[in-house]
Amino acid sequence: MKKLLILIIVSTLLVVSVFGVGSVALAADVDMSVTSDKATMPEPGTVEFTATIVNNSGSEISTYTINYTCGEFADSAPSIEAIADGDSGTLTFSCEMTEEMLGQQIDFVLVDGAGLELATDSITIAKAFEMLMIGVDNIDVVRIQMRLRDLGYISYRATGRFLSMTEKGVMGFQEQNGLDADGRVGALTYEKLFSTNVLRKPLSAEIRITSGPGLDGNPVNGELADWFTVIDAAFPIGDTVTITDYNSGVTFQMTRTGGVNHAEVESPDADEYNTYIDSFGGIPNWEKRSVLVTIGGTTYAASLFGNAQGEDTISKNTMAGHTCLYFSGSFSHVFGFIDKEHLKMVLRAAGEPLQF
Repeated sequence: MKKLLILIIVSTLLVVSVFGVGSVALAADVDMSVTSDKATMPEPGTVEFTATIVNNSGSEISTYTINYTCGEFADSAPSIEAIADGDSGTLTFSCEMTEEMLGQQIDFVLVDGAGLELATDSITIAKAFEMLMIGVDNIDVVRIQMRLRDLGYISYRATGRFLSMTEKGVMGFQEQNGLDADGRVGALTYEKLFSTNVLRKPLSAEIRITSGPGLDGNPVNGELADWFTVIDAAFPIGDTVTITDYNSGVTFQMTRTGGVNHAEVESPDADEYNTYIDSFGGIPNWEKRSVLVTIGGTTYAASLFGNAQGEDTISKNTMAGHTCLYFSGSFSHVFGFIDKEHLKMVLRAAGEPLQF
């Protein structure tokens, strides 16, 4: 019996020695703060991170590692020296930031030698705005040229090359919108270009502005439904729907002929086209109007463009191309821009606050 008791005690000590040492997580009172040597970057490059670790866990942290993702690959920074209880330590490491990482949150996880999580932190390196001026040639120049053309400050297609004509257009925009007219696009000018309270280039007094009728009565509002999760599937290519002009209550038919980020639609025949264009004042123009679209018995809020362009699918409807029909969540097919003018009309048709 005595020998059996001794055997049990020895076995218990062996179990403690095998499983007890190093198995307790240092989860309490371990903090980590990560900083970087750059808050913003104009392009991909190397960033140096410094992690400061404060250990009040009651035990020494003898080995530890900081895990994080650098680019497409998981990476780690192992410890060099231990951190005693009540003390702090630092660990410095670097990462080659990719274009995709700029503006995205990077997460850091501190683990001990057994792989148990001790603390976490995160950091975001923002993409610095690059000043656009004469000599610059990139995709951002394409964006501002397209916007300047939409607003009437230039009259040629986007090239991506910032030359004297673009500079002149930028200066005209800046003068009209209360900015310093230096012809360069910095962060302030860029933000103003894509704001909803932007001022277009004034039209000549000889040009008659054409638009459809104003609001008459109290129209019933449409349902605010997301384009991607609801409307796209409910309104497939080839289907014809009834559209009601929100202001006048005039109805006409439109057939979906394409579109990915919003619906591209055409009038099914010449009579429907005439009714559609009458709701925009009788001639094609660049107005965007609040409309109600009936699909499968449900009426949805939307916004319709008053000009035809691009591919022409339905013949003999006297419509030279297709027009664009936006719903909540729709955006442009050009670089995925959010068209806030269409968004404003959609919200109006839903009876919702305009939010801007």
